[in-house]
Amino acid sequence: MCARCRCKLSVIVDHIVPIGVAIVQAQDSGLYKMDKYAGAYIMSNLQGLCRVCHRAKTDEDKRHSGQWPDVCAKDTLAPKKVWFF
Repeated sequence: MCARCRCKLSVIVDHIVPIGVAIVQAQDSGLYKMDKYAGAYIMSNLQGLCRVCHRAKTDEDKRHSGQWPDVCAKDTLAPKKVWFF
């Protein structure tokens, strides 16, 4: 379900903090030294949205002013999935 409206199916994976900002934050953090696109794939920065909500959020992101939340700090606090094979 869409993370914003909770009414429609999510069809788009959205970056909560825009991808360009997330990549710069990841590079500046020093945690991802070998991956120049590391901030693009931080799971705690992704959400599923329907097309209508994604369009609205994109417009809001373009009007955003000020600091964005730190995606690397949020990722270190997020619980990690432990995989067993």
